[in-house]
Amino acid sequence: MKLKAIIQCAVLAALAVMLPLTNAATLHEGDPAPKLFVSKWVQGEPVEDFKPGTVYIVTFWATWWAPCKDAISHLNRLHNKYKDKGVVIIGQNTKQGDVKRVEPFIKRMGDLMKYRVALDDCTGVTNKFFGKMVENWLDPAEEGIPIAFVIDKHGKIAFIGHPNDVDDKIIDQLLADTFDTKKRALEKEALPAKVEAWEIHNELGKEAWKANQWDKAMKEIDVLEKIFPQKRPVTQCLRIRVLMGKEDFDAASKVAMQLSAENSDDPYVQNRIARTIANRTPTNNVILNTANLLMERAVTRLKGPDPEFLHTQARLAFLQGKKERAIQLETEAFDVAEAGIKDQIAQALESFKQGKLPQ
Repeated sequence: MKLKAIIQCAVLAALAVMLPLTNAATLHEGDPAPKLFVSKWVQGEPVEDFKPGTVYIVTFWATWWAPCKDAISHLNRLHNKYKDKGVVIIGQNTKQGDVKRVEPFIKRMGDLMKYRVALDDCTGVTNKFFGKMVENWLDPAEEGIPIAFVIDKHGKIAFIGHPNDVDDKIIDQLLADTFDTKKRALEKEALPAKVEAWEIHNELGKEAWKANQWDKAMKEIDVLEKIFPQKRPVTQCLRIRVLMGKEDFDAASKVAMQLSAENSDDPYVQNRIARTIANRTPTNNVILNTANLLMERAVTRLKGPDPEFLHTQARLAFLQGKKERAIQLETEAFDVAEAGIKDQIAQALESFKQGKLPQ
């Protein structure tokens, strides 16, 4: 994978949202939470309204948008820890063209996604991408997906941000009624400068990469990790790419295994690492065997086939000279893929059939 794509993937993973079409935010932190508009509760007990004394995390997602999947493991961990302590997590599905995809997705996740899941109310609209939750939550807040709204015990929005940024400290403070709204306001005010710094150091990393200045590239990744420490899977995958660039496959494998262990319950991180390796098109058996091991971990965590996982496995198989196996896996990926990635998988399948590695 070229560095431009690497940098784009890193920024996407760190800051990814599907942006709305509005330009005037009218829903902010500190405002009363809007009403929920749900057409169906796919999983868990329905929430009719926000009850005083309970903290709610309303997180917006869709099955077809990969960055949304990155937050599921984190949210599930929070659910398991706080479900009996006065915290309710709602996975509010929205911008979902085919709602029939939601229930099979949840079943495939099994114990990895046990919190409540609701479908948007699209009554009276012809485009399911613009339901009432989009109209009353996302658009007024000028937010897209994935995004989380944290509702305090008094029914007010305490936090709007990426689901992975909702940590235990925030929840503990909200439960204890000690959440510092002034400090939160300062943190949000500082966010644009941090995003700009991230982009600057990404560009510096890009320049170092092009010049094969591996030590400098690593130093830029160090800076990125300090800017957004919660984005460690992103920065560690960048480290793996640098180590592979300098052909230190043993070190790259070590970083990959460490990151895998840190996220043992998250199949999507396992796939991210393996895909990072596969995209560099290595021929080294050490790193390819590592990637295959991580994909085994990813697949065994789910209760059904995932097209993205199959896609990664197919590429790894082809890199190891197993053309027919690659074709079989990519065919399986095509059969279960959603519309958003079906064309990409079809192109990869055709490349494998022609004996070529997909770009």
